Amino acid sequence: LSVSGGGGAGGQANKNSGAGGGGGGGSGGRLVVEAFAVNLMSDARLTANGGGGGEGGTSKNNDDENGANASSGSIDTGAQAPGGATSTSVSKGKGGPGAARDGAAGMGKNGDTNLGFEGAGGGGGGAVGFIHLRSIQTCTVNANAVFSPASTGDCTPP
Repeated sequence: LSVSGGGGAGGQANKNSGAGGGGGGGSGGRLVVEAFAVNLMSDARLTANGGGGGEGGTSKNNDDENGANASSGSIDTGAQAPGGATSTSVSKGKGGPGAARDGAAGMGKNGDTNLGFEGAGGGGGGAVGFIHLRSIQTCTVNANAVFSPASTGDCTPP
């Protein structure tokens, strides 16, 4: 089960009106699992990770380049979603990573001016969501089940 956030869109650039900043990553949602008996096996994946922030666009005179879209929050691991980034541009602001079990959300980087190109800033990564587990009977949670972020409630992973 996953309620991870989507990745932010890359900033749109237009040679006539300049460059737009990258979109912020979507936050993870709220995942609530309540049952008479919760039994999570080794292949269980419960995630509410944030999406990465989009990269800013860049433009100058008669030339422009849109920013790169970011990755959505992982649906099956605790890894952070990378922000949008291209290796070809120095002026575009890179997007920040999305929050997950493995790290906090990151800020987007400022855009810069390089060889006449004026870059816009990257979007920030999305916040981590919330996972809550509740069982009337004793929970069974396999040690290999993946939770990102850590769950709350009366069913805690070993």
